[in-house]
Amino acid sequence: MLPWISRGLEGLWLLAVFLVPLAFLGQEYAISEAQIAYVEVPKVALVRTLAGLIAVLWALEWAINNRAFQGSSHVVSIQSIAAMLRLSNVVLTVKNWLKVHPTRWLVLAAGLFFGSTLISTVFSGSFSTSMWGEIPGQDGYSAYTIASYGVLFYIVATHLKTKAQLGRLLGTVVLMGVLVGFYGTLQHYNHDFLNITEGTGGGTTRVTIFMGNTIFAAAVLAMTVPVTLMAAAIVLYDRKLGSSGPLSKLGQLGRDYSVISLWALVLGVQLLGLMFTFSRGPWGGAVLALIVFLGFIVFSFGWRALIRTGLVLGLAGVLTVAFLHWQGSVSIINVGPWLGIAIALLGLAGTFAALFVVQKFGRAIVLFGVVGVAVVVVGASVLAPSALSGRGSSTSASSDGESTASQISGRITSVKSEVLSGFASGRGTHWKVSWKLIKERPWFEFDDLSFSWLRPIVGYGPDLFRYTYL
Repeated sequence: MLPWISRGLEGLWLLAVFLVPLAFLGQEYAISEAQIAYVEVPKVALVRTLAGLIAVLWALEWAINNRAFQGSSHVVSIQSIAAMLRLSNVVLTVKNWLKVHPTRWLVLAAGLFFGSTLISTVFSGSFSTSMWGEIPGQDGYSAYTIASYGVLFYIVATHLKTKAQLGRLLGTVVLMGVLVGFYGTLQHYNHDFLNITEGTGGGTTRVTIFMGNTIFAAAVLAMTVPVTLMAAAIVLYDRKLGSSGPLSKLGQLGRDYSVISLWALVLGVQLLGLMFTFSRGPWGGAVLALIVFLGFIVFSFGWRALIRTGLVLGLAGVLTVAFLHWQGSVSIINVGPWLGIAIALLGLAGTFAALFVVQKFGRAIVLFGVVGVAVVVVGASVLAPSALSGRGSSTSASSDGESTASQISGRITSVKSEVLSGFASGRGTHWKVSWKLIKERPWFEFDDLSFSWLRPIVGYGPDLFRYTYL
């Protein structure tokens, strides 16, 4: 049964990765406290259901593998348990466990997070609220939902052991990201055939895709974009790729060019969806993640791998600009939409030329390529604001006549003022109230707060924010 259980576990975590971001119901299907319950409820229900099925299969797998279920006479004494729980032994055990592999630090961090949620729930000011949620069927930080995330995390952390499994997981993330980005682009250009644009999630000029809120949609794409570039880097690093199949008749140069072009298109679709959310925080998060990952590429695989991976990102950017120009969303030169097609062709030709030069001239050209990429990045940062100030077509204009380009430019240029005003008004107030909650632990006058002396450590309990903050 074990092989079938393993396949079932993997199938369930892949379903969670793929279906949860895409799941939604009709807007009139149910009436609830939250206006976006039609996207929240199915996602939460799906997460909890899949996590529950994983827990059942995982328990069955443990039972089969456990010696106690195989007739073993192994007995754990009270003295041995006490010895294991001795502080010095616990510290030594954890220290030795962390030495095995650096990824175990991530597992430890997740364990501390999920453990803190458990402890805070046990000592909660309202156990039922913390356990099941303020509104049980909707999204929140209840222990039930967090435990579902924990099950998903640990099943992947303990059962993903082969490159094939990793490939399927990354492929699922990329496919989901492409669907989200593609529908976001359709939604921006008024082709919302599913009729799920949510006005309260950022306004009708900002896409909400399948999440009911533009920031939620942007957060999903901010995660899939760097994962997509990572998957592209893995594929490009595998020099045996294409040695069989439709790419086998091409040389190494042709295979690299085909792979880079395909991945650039996949990445470009997600970049467009992320752009049309007009969410500055996820923009910044995605850019930072890409920079950090490119840095890892340099330190792990060298400059040659960086150039191939950078070509994917660069070509994706060129194709994105070409599409925007074709649609009239940006206007670099006012010569009509056909310039967009010319830009795309130039980007494809430039990518092939760069690959050819790197292959023929080897290491000597690597430094030149790095300098060229730096020049392009600096030039783009300087010229982008002027390019984005161009006229947009009526297709991409919002209700007040503002073009897509103007919206993007406005969101970028308003970062400084928005951050400063946020510190001066909203965020400052939030921090003052939060500090009062941390320091004084106020509670309702008609009720006694249990374990009040322990509250600075365990908090109020999950999902009690609305009650305590107000």
